[in-house]
Amino acid sequence: LSEYIDQNLKTESKSKKLLNLIFFVSIISYIIYSTGLLLIIKDFPVLMIYPLFILMGCISYLYDYPKIYVLDKLLFKIPIINKYIIRKFLSSLSLLNKSGIPLLECFEITKYEINNLYFRNHLNYVKNKINQGGLISESFSKLNIKPLQLINMIRIGEETGELMYMLAQLENIYSENINKSLKEIKEKIIL
Repeated sequence: LSEYIDQNLKTESKSKKLLNLIFFVSIISYIIYSTGLLLIIKDFPVLMIYPLFILMGCISYLYDYPKIYVLDKLLFKIPIINKYIIRKFLSSLSLLNKSGIPLLECFEITKYEINNLYFRNHLNYVKNKINQGGLISESFSKLNIKPLQLINMIRIGEETGELMYMLAQLENIYSENINKSLKEIKEKIIL
């Protein structure tokens, strides 16, 4: 069963990455077309090399695990993507725990919901630390998440025994932050 799940995850991951690649290339094409860069590229044929490098990088992203890990680590440092990944994690974790699944199993199931390999590997680390008797907040502090609100609220939840309530509150906070950030980005694009 575990081999089937791993194979299914690899196939699903490649198909998601292929869709992301198509989306990324279409956005780049739209930007090049809408900003008039196409006219500049015609005048300077040397600039045709840059889209080829981007395409080659995207294709290598599909098939090379170490590059995917490095790219996912860089993507995790972008605040809006960081918030989205953490919100997805918090949502899955609190939903699974509310349904009566033990915390360690929740971490195991939730890590397969996360597409970012960097964060997924860190969830493995957190799960192992919890299994050894460590605190979740100490394990997440190794991730260097800024701001420290996530770590502090998890620590408070562990100390008071209301961890699941704190995770639900964190999910709401991250959802609001994502919506606010997306509105700001949309306003900046419109202007």
